[in-house]
Amino acid sequence: TSMISAFIFVFATNSLAYALTLTQHQLSTTIILLSIFNALPTKRTFFNNLVLGMLFGLGVLMDIPNVFALLPITLYVIWKHVAVEKLLIGLLPLLFLFGTYNYALTGSYTKLGQTIGRSDYPHDSKRVITRAKIATSHETRLLPLDTRVQIHSLYILLISNEKGMLYYSPIILVGLLGMIIVYRKTETSSMAVICLGAAAAIIILYSLHGDPWGGWSFGPRY
Repeated sequence: TSMISAFIFVFATNSLAYALTLTQHQLSTTIILLSIFNALPTKRTFFNNLVLGMLFGLGVLMDIPNVFALLPITLYVIWKHVAVEKLLIGLLPLLFLFGTYNYALTGSYTKLGQTIGRSDYPHDSKRVITRAKIATSHETRLLPLDTRVQIHSLYILLISNEKGMLYYSPIILVGLLGMIIVYRKTETSSMAVICLGAAAAIIILYSLHGDPWGGWSFGPRY
């Protein structure tokens, strides 16, 4: 079952396209799956909580949106077992590394590189837009999230013939059916809640982006 699932993931979704280059997408997916696997044991240990904290920190280090993907999994563990201090032991060193990276890039431990704007540098020097000018623009938002475009973006990401997950990867419908079956079984219902929570967080996050055709809003990659 595990081997078949892996082959379906590679060849029946768009994941293969993201595996052809060295990007953070497949590694982020791996971290999410490992975190789900870590959250499933009924009996928690110090080592389990330490690893989950490290996975959360590593996920954030790989790609900032992983904060939202991993949050439902982490909250489930905290709510079920309440071991915040053990999670922090694994999380804090990686957050410190991430803060150090931010400081080298932006001059602040807490300021994200995505918030300083981008440079557009065409051959025509008259059209150069500097980072400073973009950063001071009143039109620039700190985060590219907008509820006004969510309905349209959900259509693009889920069912459109442009990049819709259900259009290009209809095998996901079988996965949703599997989640219903898993949820109806008492001994496996927790796994369904964790998986659907992570998936819902990803879909909601990427549907808030004003550019559902490309860039970081290409939610179907996960």
